[in-house]
Amino acid sequence: MGPLLICTVILVANAFILWKIGTDDAFLNEYVRKSPKAWLWRKAFGEERAAAIIRKVFLPLGIVFWLFLLVLVGAQVVILVAGDQANADETQLVHERDGG
Repeated sequence: MGPLLICTVILVANAFILWKIGTDDAFLNEYVRKSPKAWLWRKAFGEERAAAIIRKVFLPLGIVFWLFLLVLVGAQVVILVAGDQANADETQLVHERDGG
């Protein structure tokens, strides 16, 4: 269950960042100003244009990627729960068969 917990924490952190960038102009401007990842965009387009590009292009891409990860983690949860249930059923059948 460890990797699933890590994926869940990553999803929650990414959701928070996406929400802050999408709703808080000051946060977005600070991100553009201080982020090493935004350095190239800032250098090529300037801070205001880089912020607009991030909001119009990378925010929707980030949301799509986040939803994709959410589906993958959800599928993993379903697989884990189904596998645990199958193992429990098999164990119960073995105990019933052996008389225990």
